[in-house]
Amino acid sequence: MSDFGISACYGQLPGAAFPAGMMEQTVQLYQHDAFFHLALAKNRRRKHLQEVFADVRPEKVWISNNLRHLAPRGTGLPCDYLERGYFSPERAATASGQLARSIVIVNNNDLHQGGDPAGFVAVFNACPETIFIVWDWDNHHWLGLSVPLAVHSDLYAPTHHENHFLLSRYAVNITDSVAAGVAQWTAPFLEQHRSELVSAERSNQPLGKHIPYGPFQYRNRVVATLSPHFASVGFSSHQFHEMTELQKMQEWAAHKSHWIVPVLNDIPIRVFDALATGGIPLIPDTLRFTHWLADAHRDDVLYYAADDIVQPAALVQRACELFDRHGERGIIRRHEYAMDRHHGDVRLASMLDAAASLYGFLWRV
Repeated sequence: MSDFGISACYGQLPGAAFPAGMMEQTVQLYQHDAFFHLALAKNRRRKHLQEVFADVRPEKVWISNNLRHLAPRGTGLPCDYLERGYFSPERAATASGQLARSIVIVNNNDLHQGGDPAGFVAVFNACPETIFIVWDWDNHHWLGLSVPLAVHSDLYAPTHHENHFLLSRYAVNITDSVAAGVAQWTAPFLEQHRSELVSAERSNQPLGKHIPYGPFQYRNRVVATLSPHFASVGFSSHQFHEMTELQKMQEWAAHKSHWIVPVLNDIPIRVFDALATGGIPLIPDTLRFTHWLADAHRDDVLYYAADDIVQPAALVQRACELFDRHGERGIIRRHEYAMDRHHGDVRLASMLDAAASLYGFLWRV
């Protein structure tokens, strides 16, 4: 019986000894006593914050700039938003008064200047009566930033399951992965434009514009392979971020399906953006059993294998057939599913629940 060439391919894989060597070094590193002392220091801060927040309502929930379209669902607390570039060493002198007895929910993209998190670290250390929740969207590849953020957090919520064990050595108070959610549109905005999602004229071509990132050549190769088949799949620039909310929504709602190419084996935010705007996401087979989509309707998410990247027409046709078959009912079902389960408002609420269980504060109405 043929092995289909699997063993031959295995023999050609580079770095055969790398995984075992990496794990051996990792285990050895994390036996160092300094990690235990870090856990003790973080526990001292945790006990202090438990005394500050026990059975009281925080004064406010502050949310960082990259999450400015979000508000925790179900909160009875006032919410406010930190301006862009808030975290700097100079800010530390005044931050303690502004943020005292409050919860701060911050995204990793707001916590560094040129990759340097020194400003955030200074603010964190200056605020002994503030609970900092770090929602890290890049823990699957940017460990140089993830590690100091994990250390300087009162609750660390990694977006991806990758590196969870490593980061748990630095972040004693760490959640399970909290997948990115719809964050480029507020929930009221999408509700206001729901009828446009239903009535939009949609192309049979999938949308799949991805920014090219040098370190992720495998991902870039997948996009480049698909691009000759579909003009709407290819590389884009950061100009997308300069569009208005309405322009972004209209671009997403102009397609029946969306080809999703993760940088690694992560769950990209665009999976949930596709569903929220009524489309069908096409995602890799390696994510077929992710629990984040386990409760989605079976016709609302399709998975692609390596063959589909080379010959994508059949999968896209299947997506269009499903979209047309379910019609308006399918658009509304996908939209409501994303809003109920995967909007960023829901994610923030889940992190507040986790923080409340640690520190004892009250926040739900």
